[in-house]
Amino acid sequence: MKILKSVGLMLVVLLILGIAQYFILTPLSLYSFGTYIYLVIIGISFAGILFLDYTDTGSDFCEKASQVLITISLVVFLGFPILMAILGSPMFNASEYKEIVTIEEGNFSEDIPAALEAEIMDVKTAANIGSRVMGEIDNVSQYVISDEYNMIIYQGKTYRVSPLLYASTIKAWGNKGISGYVLVDCQTQEAKLVKLEEKIYYSPSAIFGNDLKRHIRTKYPSALIGKFQFEIDEDGKPYYIVPTYKNTIGMFSGKVLDRVLIVNATTGEISEYTIDKLPEWVDHADSVSHMMENAKYVYTYPNGFWNSIFSQKDVKALSYDYSDSSYYGYSSIRTNNGIEYFTGVTSVNNDESNVGFLAINPRTGKTTFYSCVGAEESSAQSSAEALVQNFGYTASYPFIVNVDGIETYLIALKDKTGTNKAYSFVNVKNYTIATQAATKEEALRLYKNALVNKGANTDNNTQNNEIKAKITELYTAVENSTTYFYFKLEGYEQLFVSSVLNNRNQVLLDVGDTVTIHADLIDNYYLVSNISF
Repeated sequence: MKILKSVGLMLVVLLILGIAQYFILTPLSLYSFGTYIYLVIIGISFAGILFLDYTDTGSDFCEKASQVLITISLVVFLGFPILMAILGSPMFNASEYKEIVTIEEGNFSEDIPAALEAEIMDVKTAANIGSRVMGEIDNVSQYVISDEYNMIIYQGKTYRVSPLLYASTIKAWGNKGISGYVLVDCQTQEAKLVKLEEKIYYSPSAIFGNDLKRHIRTKYPSALIGKFQFEIDEDGKPYYIVPTYKNTIGMFSGKVLDRVLIVNATTGEISEYTIDKLPEWVDHADSVSHMMENAKYVYTYPNGFWNSIFSQKDVKALSYDYSDSSYYGYSSIRTNNGIEYFTGVTSVNNDESNVGFLAINPRTGKTTFYSCVGAEESSAQSSAEALVQNFGYTASYPFIVNVDGIETYLIALKDKTGTNKAYSFVNVKNYTIATQAATKEEALRLYKNALVNKGANTDNNTQNNEIKAKITELYTAVENSTTYFYFKLEGYEQLFVSSVLNNRNQVLLDVGDTVTIHADLIDNYYLVSNISF
């Protein structure tokens, strides 16, 4: 009877651990530290049961078996993985950590978008705009909008996208499927609730077999999976992109992207891809946190582990590490290489200056460094906020943009509701060169004038290229309380745009008048910075 009692207790332990695994979903892999924790719990629990038998019966076998299980649990199941974790740490493998990512040198002028081509929108702004469509959600009390808002390229345009989630476990129980997701246009700053004919059934907020992680574990019980990222294909169908990793340093360290799982959020179908075989519409194969962590290793251990602690020769830090509730430490922007994450690379002594910028492509994992000594992002934010201190606006995390070959921060200035009320351009090398206006166009015009006044050099500066011609068409419009003149010139197909602040006498202009201007060709129109007649 006592044997049956012991067997029963062991089965209870296994049942409890099985239930715990159902909810915790630890990868069942020798390369997962969590697996060993389970083995320790099982071993010590069984040892405890055998020890109880020993106290009841005095059985030498139960006593010895209990001691053996405790020894195996502590020495093998706990001691071994702890030893492997230590041996796989940077203390013993700094040379491998510093090579975990290859960082290439980039060409700023070729890769980084021009100022007015940059569609800037941070997560906070997208969430603020996206919340405005909550009223369009059917049974709105049952759902919330995820705060994810990944930046994606959808049908050629740049958006931030975020799925609806069940508001709670109880509400997940009472509803079958999630009706859609939210798209925020980064150019127009308009939000749209996309209602799906075929609902989302597999989600991180779902329960039982529809829980996304549990669904993946049924097919990949040992996979080391990363953060789920929501995306849509070119037809607007919803998917979750799930990175899986392999350890390259010791047993538990040096995680690098191995394969990517794409889960159809409607049907639950799982497809597996290598990076080079990903569908074209996928923008996020890996998470920003994992990629930044690996990049940090490269800059922390260029000359070994002890150097990173003591002399710190050539050691650098990422602005990403300085993030807090109000300072994100990175930005997302669309470049010629697709969606990329940007963060500053600065001195490890945190002297408020950058040595350059790091761009990481979440689709390919390509990591690029752009050399540029200048102000750290927080200094640029402070400079921008000083321009609007009477309004109390706060600065977004800076976006790096290209102004005629000059590295420039583009910053959105927000009111207390999180709405973009103005824009600021701040020179990276000299953050005292800073301008702000209600529109990007006007702020850029003022910034370029400031560059000329300060004697800044540009690679492709067109302000000194004088255009003199006759007006063939003339229109006016008011945008954000500023009057703009739109006109065409003889011999030019493009439209010319000039703020009234360039010259208030523009109100006297008429078709047939000859004007002399300085302007930059932006996309398919000229932005005028100076006009005389």
